[in-house]
Amino acid sequence: NQNRQDLVDTWRSQGKKVLVSFGGAGMGGSWGGDPNDCWEYCFGKEPSVISQLTSIVNNQNFDGVDIDYEYFYEDSGGYTFSTGAQARNFLSTVTSGLKS
Repeated sequence: NQNRQDLVDTWRSQGKKVLVSFGGAGMGGSWGGDPNDCWEYCFGKEPSVISQLTSIVNNQNFDGVDIDYEYFYEDSGGYTFSTGAQARNFLSTVTSGLKS
C-alpha cells in the first residue's frame, strides 16, 4: 500500500494501462460472517470517494480506477443485507463522477 511511482511510470512507458483497484473481498459485503462493512461505510459518501480516487489517479499518474464490487446489488435472496438501492446509487454516482 505504498506508492511505487517507479513501477507505474515504467509500465506506462511500456504502453501499459495502469489502474488503481478500489474494493475487493476485503471490503466486506456478502461473505457469510465477514465482519467488514467497508462498502456500507462508503454509501452516502460518494462525493468524498470520487474526490479521493480522483486525487490518487491524478497524483500517481494512473490511467483509471477498477471498482471491484462483488456483492449484493438487489435486496433479495433471504439475506439480511438490504442495501441494494444504496449500492446501485453508490456505483452509479461514483462511476459517473469518475468519468467527468
